[in-house]
Amino acid sequence: MKKIINKLVYLRPLFGLAGFIIFNSYFIGFLKGIYTGNNKRFCAPFINCHSCPSATFACPAGLIQHYLSYHHLFKIWLIPKFVIGTLVLIALIAGKAICGWICPFGTIQTLLYRLKSVKIPLSPKLHFIKYVVFIGLVIYLPVLLGAPWFCKLCPVGSLEAGVPLISFGTGSVQLREIAGNLFSIKLAFLSLFLLWSVFSKRPFCRLFCPIGTIYSLFNKFSLLEVKVDDDKCIHCGKCKKLCPIENEAPLAARSVDCFLCGECVRICPTDAVKYGFRYSDLIIPRSLKPNDKQKPNKA
Repeated sequence: MKKIINKLVYLRPLFGLAGFIIFNSYFIGFLKGIYTGNNKRFCAPFINCHSCPSATFACPAGLIQHYLSYHHLFKIWLIPKFVIGTLVLIALIAGKAICGWICPFGTIQTLLYRLKSVKIPLSPKLHFIKYVVFIGLVIYLPVLLGAPWFCKLCPVGSLEAGVPLISFGTGSVQLREIAGNLFSIKLAFLSLFLLWSVFSKRPFCRLFCPIGTIYSLFNKFSLLEVKVDDDKCIHCGKCKKLCPIENEAPLAARSVDCFLCGECVRICPTDAVKYGFRYSDLIIPRSLKPNDKQKPNKA
């Protein structure tokens, strides 16, 4: 099992590619226009721009803003239940594993960080920014101004929708003519995060992504977890070098920001880190677990 998990973790970028293909399979949309079929009633489990020509599912962040921008804040229950239900269900089962494994934009940032360059750690003091972004751009400004302001600035939207539509999508010539300062600002944000990702680990995911912020609220309660045997851990620091949140496994696994990416599981030389299920002790008593060694009673 250890070897299988190690291979899967090593091939994790392929899961990110698969995530993009699964939720963006309408490739003919670049010729015929944006997909508007029944699947758009449902949302992807990560930020996936609704306006991407090949997108077959809606963006959860976009849907939340859309309904908040047209309805009063105190009518927040009008947000489609499937959006909240989908995100909460995923979060309760897998926490931020979606971010660590199948998010396409997260995968791009991971690959960019592998380029040789000076590396700049992100200070833990900056982590409050993601809550400011979520409250300010996803909730407050859409209600106040009646517009989805996170979408207007979202670098994922620029990469998946803005750039393709302007470059070669249906009506690209007309779109280029009407693209204004806002699109230039979006391109600047996209360029900033792509460049930043070369020097720092997943800056967009850790500081700005509203869907990752929602998942993080459930990370300490999710069924899937990374378990660390503190007695086996030798604090060699190998896991910290690979960890997206730049912590040793004992700290990272207990953090709300853990991506459950499995890099610490793969690299640990003493097998102190493993995937597990948080509530397994409630289902299978310890006395029935085959791997538990019985400790002799002290006299």
